[in-house]
Amino acid sequence: MKILMGEHTHFDSLFQVGCHHLARGLVQKGYQVTYLSTPLTPLHLANLFTSKRGETLKRLKNWLAVGKTQMPGLFSYVPFSLFPFARLLPFDNSWTAWNNLKFTFPPLNGVIGKRGPFDLFLMGDPRFVPLMNEVGAKKNILRLTDNVLGFETTPRTMEGLIRYAIEHCDSVIVTARPLQKWLEKKFGFRDSIYIPNGVDFEHFNGTPEREPEDLRTIPKPRAVYVGAMEKWFDLELLEAAAKGLPKVSFVLIGPPRIDLSGLARFKNIHVLGPRPYGTIPANLKACQVGLIPFKNNELINSVSPIKLYEYMACGLPVVSVEWEELKGLKSPTYLTQDAPSFIRAIRKAMAAKSRKASYVRFARRNSWDKRVDQILEVISRKTK
Repeated sequence: MKILMGEHTHFDSLFQVGCHHLARGLVQKGYQVTYLSTPLTPLHLANLFTSKRGETLKRLKNWLAVGKTQMPGLFSYVPFSLFPFARLLPFDNSWTAWNNLKFTFPPLNGVIGKRGPFDLFLMGDPRFVPLMNEVGAKKNILRLTDNVLGFETTPRTMEGLIRYAIEHCDSVIVTARPLQKWLEKKFGFRDSIYIPNGVDFEHFNGTPEREPEDLRTIPKPRAVYVGAMEKWFDLELLEAAAKGLPKVSFVLIGPPRIDLSGLARFKNIHVLGPRPYGTIPANLKACQVGLIPFKNNELINSVSPIKLYEYMACGLPVVSVEWEELKGLKSPTYLTQDAPSFIRAIRKAMAAKSRKASYVRFARRNSWDKRVDQILEVISRKTK
């Protein structure tokens, strides 16, 4: 079976998220995967002068090479569209939503046509919905991982693409139960299939416990956060925890996309910056607690946090802000509602050393291998 994927994150991204794991998992099951990611446009060239320079260069390199074979059976490609589809006048309109992929150079149809015909078109980014009629796959599946319309950068007219997809796709998969409610309320759609995110269990659990050099000078115990620091990262909560737990070292790993300069006054907060995906397990295993200090808002409410599974696969207790999807997971996570309960939970998590086995068991039950099997079950269903 040949599968075309249309995703929001390029394959060589610093962050390895669900679409990457699914692509590799499908290849391991014997499928051939062509992986497309959100097109570059002339607007993206401005990122070469920002903190996004490294990621933009990776995408440009892939486009200039007209794709890259990531492993046998897995080919990734970043298209370049001369006509942007963005939340910016005059590019945020229905015509652009449906036609921007026709202005790719080289022509996208030519690149992917050589790799078809496709049995399945799996879309994680609704921007690729207009390709459904061009590709002509035997089955089309939309996989939503966020309330995508809630992002400030999402074009408003993407709503029309989502509506078309849920009306014409064979199946719609969501990674969080609140997304099911959102689809029903927003689009009147009640038939979505819930398959949450997971973890590359062997990668995180099987990595030897070697303490990275840049952590050796940071005193234990350590509470770690791994991921991007975006607008939904709760700086006030982190600062309150650092004040309330002065003997705990708070370690931040990932690219800062908000101003973190105010953290410099805290001697027990250590901003390390991004680290390669392959080194993340070793960093986690050198810490004692995994943190998810997010603001509880509508966007976060529908997130299925991959980092929760990754922390637990490393045997770490997890302390998180509570939101609807997390409550429904029934995981052994310490869920909190405010700064005092967040601080108390970190203390409890560090004291409860005997619970490590329960964290690992939970992660093992939620491996990406199991998620791939669930998606293959959806694929095998009769076309509606």
